[in-house]
Amino acid sequence: MGGGKNCAPSSGLLYFTLLYFTLLYSTLLYATLLYSTLLYSTLLYYLTHLPYRNWCPICVKARGREDPHRRKSSKKREETEEDAIPELALHYNELDADDGEKLKTIVGKDKPSGRVLQHKIGKNL
Repeated sequence: MGGGKNCAPSSGLLYFTLLYFTLLYSTLLYATLLYSTLLYSTLLYYLTHLPYRNWCPICVKARGREDPHRRKSSKKREETEEDAIPELALHYNELDADDGEKLKTIVGKDKPSGRVLQHKIGKNL
């Protein structure tokens, strides 16, 4: 078994191999912890969506502006009664009856149609 070279690794190579695997393990451990923390915080964020985040599609949609509710001109409102904004004016009224009592009524007018209604109110309807 002659004078061949020694096949055992040198202590320097062993040291660098251990250092390499230690760094690799710690990097993988750090990446796993970082990923799980990010995943946890992201899932927690999706429960409340607070505070606003520009990377969240739901937050971006929710912050969008609604279209304005523009009023039609008076000419167009007169032309199309169905599109007109309904207005109802109500007034409380007291009338003197023949027997000296006051008759209480509510009078209303529907502006688009021009219809008038009156309803008696009180104890004895």
